[in-house]
Amino acid sequence: MGTEEDVHQINAVVLRHMRNPKAEVERIRWLSASLVMVHSYWYSGPLAASFYFYVVEKKNGKWDVVAYYLIGMA
Repeated sequence: MGTEEDVHQINAVVLRHMRNPKAEVERIRWLSASLVMVHSYWYSGPLAASFYFYVVEKKNGKWDVVAYYLIGMA
């Protein structure tokens, strides 16, 4: 649904929000052209990891985090 630029901006806004140099975006699920859910995580080892779902929305041409949910951690 989105463009390559949308994907780049979504990745950037989620990774900036996570503030962890080991953070990665695993999957983007498009709910509409302006609303996505993002599965992201960071992993440092068996006892240091967190997994999140982010809700990201595009308003006025800019992607921004609406909500995020911690779904697991070690």
